[in-house]
Amino acid sequence: MRHFRWLVAGYTLSAFGGHLNIVALGLYAFLVTGSALHTGLFMAVRLVSGFVTGLFSGAIVSRFPRKRVMMTADLAQSSALLCLAIVPPDSAAGLLYAVATVAGCGSTLFNVCLRSGIPDIVGAEHRVRGNAMLVTGRSLATVAGMGSAGAIIAVAGFETVFVINAATYLLSALNLARLPLLRTPPEPETSGQPAWKSSLSSAYLVLTATPVLLIMMAVRTVEGFGSASHIVGLPVHAATVQPVEPAMFLSQFWVCWALGNIVAQQIVMRWATRGGRRLPDQSFAVSVIIMSIGFIVVFTGITSWTLMVVALITGIADGYAETSFMSRLQAASEDRRGQLFGLVAMAETTGLGLGMLTSAALLTYQTPSTVVTVMHGLAVVAAIVLLVRLLRRRRARQETELTT
Repeated sequence: MRHFRWLVAGYTLSAFGGHLNIVALGLYAFLVTGSALHTGLFMAVRLVSGFVTGLFSGAIVSRFPRKRVMMTADLAQSSALLCLAIVPPDSAAGLLYAVATVAGCGSTLFNVCLRSGIPDIVGAEHRVRGNAMLVTGRSLATVAGMGSAGAIIAVAGFETVFVINAATYLLSALNLARLPLLRTPPEPETSGQPAWKSSLSSAYLVLTATPVLLIMMAVRTVEGFGSASHIVGLPVHAATVQPVEPAMFLSQFWVCWALGNIVAQQIVMRWATRGGRRLPDQSFAVSVIIMSIGFIVVFTGITSWTLMVVALITGIADGYAETSFMSRLQAASEDRRGQLFGLVAMAETTGLGLGMLTSAALLTYQTPSTVVTVMHGLAVVAAIVLLVRLLRRRRARQETELTT
């Protein structure tokens, strides 16, 4: 696990830089173009790039060494951000779309390689613990990146943020280069089909052979659709309930949410280390229900102290849901994991992208509370369907055992 801890450290560092840019790039795009339409197009290009990359990522992961792919993704993103830092703002409009494309492709490839490679790095019996460590690192990066982005932009400007982010990707690539991890997967069988079609066919076969996994992926997609509503709606809600200091409202929520995420991973790691137990599928459905209800409650106008408690609980449920889902996918055979995670990346991007468009449209004539209730309500319904299916399957198994 020593080498894996170094991998987690490099991932946390690059995630910190990425969260700096979540704040910086959107603001910079609006500053450079002066257009909300172009700012939205910039975000859309990033999402579409990630979706398209998901088509090919399974085939890429199956054919090339994961470490080489991840290093290439890091170096490409670092180079793009350095170019953006050097080019004057009045000439950067076109470059922004290139940066969005590189960011969408690079982040998808990196995450598919990393997630599908966890069982190979730490062993299948320790994959839950490995996932928990990664999510913990990302949560810490969320707190640090989102918390410091505004201050760095105010003091040193956008260019400094881009240079810092480029440096984090470069250090992540150098860290990967020295680690003896992420070996080349076995050469897949060739079917004569195009790479993207073969990749999706393999993933589809795994999912249809495991109907519960297919429903879990559908729930994850609907969850992403619902999550877009609070991402878009929180700034609007913050400006309404705390017009003097909306940033304070957002900081309180995201910090408590991230702390809850970290707490969830500590719970998961303690559970997994006791005999290598796996997380039950039912707990994934329950955690999605708790998380979605938590986000709905946040928009009801609760007091500041109650907000922090609800955000903490929501973060715990959110973190647990992600770790349990990733661990479940990683139970697939090694020659299928890359394809599965590529398909999941596409599904998550689709859910989030459609959710962004839907929530932005609904917010023009509905309150944030209504929009979040409807969209996260869909996630609750989807999770309940999964939970009922799992409980029925469990009951049927128990009845079969009693009759034999």
